[in-house]
Amino acid sequence: MHLCKSKVEHWFRCYQRFFLACCWSCPLAALVFVKGYVLTPRSYAASTVLLWLFVLSGTALFLIAGGYFALTSLSLFYRRYDRTLAGAICGLSAGLLFGAFSAALGIGILFAVR
Repeated sequence: MHLCKSKVEHWFRCYQRFFLACCWSCPLAALVFVKGYVLTPRSYAASTVLLWLFVLSGTALFLIAGGYFALTSLSLFYRRYDRTLAGAICGLSAGLLFGAFSAALGIGILFAVR
């Protein structure tokens, strides 16, 4: 599949709407799950379920942010490509590294609670 500037920009606009919705919903869901976890006695199974739901909402937020950073860097690559190739490659690699770090941080949170 060949990536062109118009496809990347379309994906970026669609994913930006999705990312903004997730920036509101994941933290609010995490807040509700933490409140439920704090108010539930530790001997109940619901306590463990609420803890895992909190962890999954945080992990989902970091994974979605990693995808957003990767798409942002790809979009910036196509915007800078006309000016300088070195700047475009530096921006692409920095964005991909930041996206990979964000995704790894989300997976690390998942394994840390396990």
